[in-house]
Amino acid sequence: MLSNLQSLADNALQEWMQKLNNSSFDKLPRPIILLNQRGRIAGAAVLQKNLIKLQPKLFAQNTAYFLSDVIPHELAHLAVFKHYGRVKPHGKEWQYLMSEVLGVAPRVTHSLDVQKAGIKMYDYRCLCGLTQLSATRHNRVVAGRQTYVCRRCGQTLKASDTLTTAR
Repeated sequence: MLSNLQSLADNALQEWMQKLNNSSFDKLPRPIILLNQRGRIAGAAVLQKNLIKLQPKLFAQNTAYFLSDVIPHELAHLAVFKHYGRVKPHGKEWQYLMSEVLGVAPRVTHSLDVQKAGIKMYDYRCLCGLTQLSATRHNRVVAGRQTYVCRRCGQTLKASDTLTTAR
């Protein structure tokens, strides 16, 4: 399954690269795509290494979305970095490249169902109600290395002792 996803990702990247290279942006060396992104993040661009990381479980369940949105999103980060250097990650340069050059809506976040992909989430509470933390953040809390605060009410998040995960 991973080899099939890798092949789909590589082919889509090639098509997006052609579109990018036909524009006024600097020629970008072909990035490497790895299917090793973890957690709820659909994809990540490693700027200094010209690398795109994709979350394989989410990719397998949302293949069309990854090919049409996630890959160009991460490619745009790499192209903007090469052309402009360090700028705001989703700033005007990135938004321009996404919409005008690649023809993709410049969405900053995804709304994919991470529960459906079996990604573990832990319920936490504050004055606002229920929120969820990733397994990584939950483990930091359990180990006593980190506390997290609600951005709305400012209260420290407390574990609800409930694991939420899809089967």
